[in-house]
Amino acid sequence: EIKEEEEEEEERKRKEEEAAEAAEGGGSQGRPQSGKLSPEATKPRRVRRPREHTGSVFVPLPDGTAVMYQLDGKAGPPEPEAEAIEREVQCKATHTEGLVVRNWLNKPQRFTVRMEPQPEGTTTLKGASYIDVPAHAERTYSLKFHTYVEGTTEARVTLTNDATGEYAFYNVTFTASESPVLSTFQVSTVVRQGKELEIALANPLRTPVVMKAECDNPDVVLEEEYELRALGETQCALVYRPLLPCSGVPCQVKFSSSELGDFIYQLNLDAIPAGADRAMVFKAPLGGVAKQTFRFRHFMASGCTYACTTAHPEVFTCEESLSAPEAGGRDGVEVELEVSFEPDAIGDVTSRLTVQSDEGGEYVCILNGHGTAPKPQGPVEVSGRAEVAFKNPFTRVQTFKLAVDHEAFSVPESVPDLNSRSEIKIPVAYKPPAPGVSIKGKLTVDCEGYPPWIFYLSGTG
Repeated sequence: EIKEEEEEEEERKRKEEEAAEAAEGGGSQGRPQSGKLSPEATKPRRVRRPREHTGSVFVPLPDGTAVMYQLDGKAGPPEPEAEAIEREVQCKATHTEGLVVRNWLNKPQRFTVRMEPQPEGTTTLKGASYIDVPAHAERTYSLKFHTYVEGTTEARVTLTNDATGEYAFYNVTFTASESPVLSTFQVSTVVRQGKELEIALANPLRTPVVMKAECDNPDVVLEEEYELRALGETQCALVYRPLLPCSGVPCQVKFSSSELGDFIYQLNLDAIPAGADRAMVFKAPLGGVAKQTFRFRHFMASGCTYACTTAHPEVFTCEESLSAPEAGGRDGVEVELEVSFEPDAIGDVTSRLTVQSDEGGEYVCILNGHGTAPKPQGPVEVSGRAEVAFKNPFTRVQTFKLAVDHEAFSVPESVPDLNSRSEIKIPVAYKPPAPGVSIKGKLTVDCEGYPPWIFYLSGTG
């Protein structure tokens, strides 16, 4: 090595002497000659560690003299390939950043890629382990960033030629903002009929994660917490049970944890009106009443008041309003309403019961009523005098004729112009033919066009 250095020094001195002689004698052209550094000598190099270089430049001058410059060069660490890369990205979405890799040599280079520091938790920074770049060309390296949580991640990406130790690098900063809506679901059902939806949540961690759940629509029923199994997907079920009809109503469901951040989904909700919840069948004679109980479930977390109506209030009646207590859980609370059927004709009638609240929704029940001929009643004990209760079952004023089948009993001839649904007491007198004689009889109440009402009488003296 010492010998080679001595030979190089002698060669340098020889060239300097030849240049000086050429300057003094003008050379073959009689002009001073100047030297130039080759392009390869002037091209900047990227180095891994500082290295020192020495050299000289000899410059002949027109007056026959010459100037020599001694050169000392030191190569320091390279500057970043570009200004620091700063990007705003969204959680739960993969961002790809293209890094331009240039080859400054006249031969291909392979660069090994290293990223440091490596992100922790659910944040990842990935890319190919190396990239090949042809001579005097450039290629784009794809750097992929993904995170589940909000925050800032800083890293240095270094591309190294392992053969020469030369390298280039980029400084990158990714700031993750709030998670976007990951997916949209269309959910349709009938009012008060639950529609289940399952949403798959992925957990990349090696330990289970507990997610808290919430929704900005009270008709969407969620568990308070869902546990996601490690290294896999978990189906998280929710139920859409609307109380009122709607179309295209948007809402958001959010699952949250400190480890995985927020998972946000949008639901577009549709609810069509429900048909009749049930049907009830009534059967009663003219002048009689049949009663049944309509039961329904109230699902609101708070209590409310329902308005109750029937399509034929002249024959089907109920309370005008009904108070429902707050529901204790997702299954709601049962509420009861008594409905009465009082026919005004012989035959069938179909009606509709509606129980409605602006908050709790609407419930409908079909009412089927069947009116029959009056049933005989009694016996009515008559000891001298008695009264028989009678009600006009019709929805109009009506006159009724009265008659008894034994002369021991006496009643008025008629009940004229008895108002609709009005009740009277028909006086009945009993006069036995002899003291202590008991006689059986009957009272007949007639209305034109209808079977008679019969009341059995038992007279005692």
